[in-house]
Amino acid sequence: VAEPEPFDPKAFAQTLPGITAPFGFFDPAGFCSSDGASNEQVSEGKVRFYREVELKHGRVAMLAALGFPVAEQFHPLFATDDAPSFSAFQQTPLQTFWPVVVGVIAVIEVFSVFTFENPARRDADGN
Repeated sequence: VAEPEPFDPKAFAQTLPGITAPFGFFDPAGFCSSDGASNEQVSEGKVRFYREVELKHGRVAMLAALGFPVAEQFHPLFATDDAPSFSAFQQTPLQTFWPVVVGVIAVIEVFSVFTFENPARRDADGN
């Protein structure tokens, strides 16, 4: 019986959607290499986790990029008097609630970690 080939995280990451020309595979921090950012063996689960985190942060960045120009013209809670969105935020009572906002986001992130499924626990059928 032949031994299975060792897991190659870089080759696996290149099979995931998002690798497009002309840029190709982009991993400047070395998250997919054992001598990269983690300095330990990189598993399929870790590559999938990095992909999930990358998508989550990308979505938050897209919402933030949309939020700035929209907030210049419209705010659902406060009249901004046509002030720039970065200074309008500082003039509202929301700035005193930053610890609460960060706390709520932290709780959501912690629970998202608990819902992560380890792909090593799946059987051959993916169940």
